[in-house]
Amino acid sequence: MAVFEDIEKIFAEFAAKKIAGHPDLNQVSPLPADIWQKMRENKMFGLCLPETYGGRDGNFRLLAGAASALVAYSGNVGVAMSWLIHEIISCRLIYRFGNTRQKNELLPDLAAGKTTASFAVSEPEIGAHPKYLRTEAVFKGNTWRLTGEKCYITNAPMADWFIVIAKTGGVDEKNFFTAFMLHKNTPGLTIHPPTELPFLRPCPHGSLTFANCRVSDRQILGPRNHAYTEMAIPFRAIEDALMMSLVGGAINFVISWLGNTAGHLEALPDSELLTELGHLKCQADAIQAIAAHTADLLDKNEKDPKVTTLPLFLRTQTEVFQAGVKKLAANLSGGGLKPNALPIARDIDGLLGIGGNTAQIQMRKAGKSLLKPV
Repeated sequence: MAVFEDIEKIFAEFAAKKIAGHPDLNQVSPLPADIWQKMRENKMFGLCLPETYGGRDGNFRLLAGAASALVAYSGNVGVAMSWLIHEIISCRLIYRFGNTRQKNELLPDLAAGKTTASFAVSEPEIGAHPKYLRTEAVFKGNTWRLTGEKCYITNAPMADWFIVIAKTGGVDEKNFFTAFMLHKNTPGLTIHPPTELPFLRPCPHGSLTFANCRVSDRQILGPRNHAYTEMAIPFRAIEDALMMSLVGGAINFVISWLGNTAGHLEALPDSELLTELGHLKCQADAIQAIAAHTADLLDKNEKDPKVTTLPLFLRTQTEVFQAGVKKLAANLSGGGLKPNALPIARDIDGLLGIGGNTAQIQMRKAGKSLLKPV
C-alpha cells in the first residue's frame, strides 16, 4: 500500500517543478507529450491498481490527495484532470470489469502510463441520457457492427483504447447497452481533431465516429446489456466525487495567490478586509476537507448517498467562494487583484459547468427524498 504522505509529496514536487514552470500550459491543447513522459518517469500512474500489474495498490483517497496536490502546486487543472480520468478508467472500469486476458493485456501498460484509454458515452445534441443514445452495435454473422458518434471524450486525442457504450437491444422502451473496447486503429473508427475548450487546458477532449466498425465478443468489457447501469452511472458518480479534489486543489492555489498578491495590504487597519480574507480561507479549508472525506466514503461504500450529496454541496460552496474572490478583488481594484486574468479561476468555473444540469436533477432528488408520503 502506497504511503499517502510520500505520494502527495511526489506529486506536489512534480507539479511545482515540471508543470508550474511549463511555458503557456494554460493556453495549449492537447497535453504536451513531454509532461506525460515525465510523469511516466516519475512512476505517477497506476495508483489504485494492484502491485501485480505494476500499480501502487492504493485507494480513492490516495488518488484524491495526489490530484489535489497536482493542482495546488502547479496552478493548472488540465494536466491533473487528464491524469485523473486515466486513473479512474484504469481501476474502475478495466480492472473492475475486465476479464483475465483483458487485465493482463492492458493494465501493466496503463499502470506504467505507456498507454491510456477513454470512456465514450455522450453523443452530439443528446448528452448521456440512455433514452436518447443512438450509437448501436448490431450482431451480424459472427461479429458486431458498431455505428454512431460520441463527443466530449476526455483524453480522446491521445487515447490508444476507447471504451464505447453502445445500444445492443431493448425491451419495450428500455434500451440495453454494452461496453466495447476499440483500439484507435480499428477500421471504420475516425478520431476527429481535438475539441477546443476555453478552459481545462491542456486536457484534450475529442469526438469519434464509428462507421460499421467490426468488433468481436472478445472486445466486450463487463456485463452484456447492462453496461449503462453497472458501468456508466457508477463511473459518473465517482468522477463527480473525485473532481472535487481538483476543485479543492485549485482553491488552495487561489488562496495562496491571494496571500501573495494582497500581502502588502496586511498592515492596513481594515478589519472588514481581513474578515473577507479569513472567510475565504475558512471556505477553502472546508472544501478541501470535505473533498477528502468524500474520497474516503468512496473507498468504504460507493453507494453511500453522501457520495452524491457532498459533491453537490461543494459545488454550491465553490460558487460562493468564487463570488467572494471577485468581490474582494472589486473592493481592492487598485491592489493588483485580478482573478479574471487567472486561468485557474476559469478552470474552476469550467469544472462547475460540467454536468451542471445533472447536478440540478440530483439536487431535486435529494430534496424529494426528504418529503414524507401523505
